[in-house]
Amino acid sequence: MRLICPNCAAQYEVDAALLPAEGRVVLCSACQNKWHFVPPLQEEAPEPAPVAPPPAADAVTAESQPSHPHARPFPAETESESGPEPEAPVRPKLSDEARRIFQEEAALAAAQRRAAQTPRPTPSDDDTAAPKAPRIPTIPSTNLPDGPAGLVPLGRVTSGAPGTPTTAPRPTARRSGFALGVKLVAIPGLLALIVYLTSADLSTAVPALAPYLEQFVDLTNALRDHAAELLARVGLA
Repeated sequence: MRLICPNCAAQYEVDAALLPAEGRVVLCSACQNKWHFVPPLQEEAPEPAPVAPPPAADAVTAESQPSHPHARPFPAETESESGPEPEAPVRPKLSDEARRIFQEEAALAAAQRRAAQTPRPTPSDDDTAAPKAPRIPTIPSTNLPDGPAGLVPLGRVTSGAPGTPTTAPRPTARRSGFALGVKLVAIPGLLALIVYLTSADLSTAVPALAPYLEQFVDLTNALRDHAAELLARVGLA
């Protein structure tokens, strides 16, 4: 049932079973208006007319009886005369691709059935026997000379000819020792040269080192003069 608010004309669909015949107070949710709504009286529906009973099957009217006593009634029309028979449904034809797929599936299923029915070969006695151990190849023995010459010291690899040195000399150790000696001589000399050349600056920067630096410079000058005299004598000789 449809309710219409008299204030704002808002319309609501309400179940008729919720509204009694004497009416009730309703509230509009749009404008908060209240009014007493009485549902209209519903007209009673007319009673349905009685249905006449169907005529009896064995009742025969006078018109259906033949007028001549020896006349025979026409037979009733059969279903074949009343209309054409419905055609049988036609099965759709499979395409070549679908027929090929069905044939491949049938062949695959037949192959699987044949494989399942094929008996498995039973292992023979030779197959079940324990596997033989692989043969280890033997190394031919070499004839070594008797005596101390035939002995091979451990940790060395012998070559073809006996008596030849098996290990090459190691020049690396000699070179490393020579380089170490050069470094031990060159580094102090370089430091002494730096101190000799910067003695004046070091004395100004650190006055406490001035007497030691002065003695170092005097000793260096004396050694330089002595070396110059030696070189002069060697040159004269």
